[in-house]
Amino acid sequence: MKKENVAASVEVAEVAKVEVAKVAKARPAYLTFLGDLIAKGEMTQKQLQEEGWKAFPALAKSTITTVLVDSKNAKYSRFGKVAVKDEKTGCLHF
Repeated sequence: MKKENVAASVEVAEVAKVEVAKVAKARPAYLTFLGDLIAKGEMTQKQLQEEGWKAFPALAKSTITTVLVDSKNAKYSRFGKVAVKDEKTGCLHF
């Protein structure tokens, strides 16, 4: 390969990397739905599961259950915040 071709190939590769980095990943609808409900702080984990299952029947029940369990752990939470269980009411909130 000529030096000009190599330089052009490297430049195209760098532009492609930047373009890929600019593409934002869409957040799944069920995460937005559950995140909004948790933010309100009016439902227990069981109630949140039931609502999630009703709203997204095509989604595996284990997916919603796992997301809710993981929301209480900073390492695994997909919401960017940790959900906390209120001791008196049993409701999850951020």
